[in-house]
Amino acid sequence: MLPVDIFKRGKQGFEVPLLRWFRTELKEFIIADLLNDKFIEEQNIFDVSSIRKLKLQLFSNNPGEIHAQIWGLIVFQRWYKKYFLA
Repeated sequence: MLPVDIFKRGKQGFEVPLLRWFRTELKEFIIADLLNDKFIEEQNIFDVSSIRKLKLQLFSNNPGEIHAQIWGLIVFQRWYKKYFLA
């Protein structure tokens, strides 16, 4: 049922829209929970001012590739909460 040019073409990757998700659906979760200043201070793992700078860049007009770093932090924070705060 598919046209031959689609059926025979090679694999194509796709990009996950992390930046858009972080700025919309996950924004409140990032700010109020996982990268919340108070939580970061209580953890005493990351430098609070550095995390603030990352969040400012994420929500700025020129975020660059910051979403990759934010993704790493979010994954770590979820892991930390699951295994150290449960």
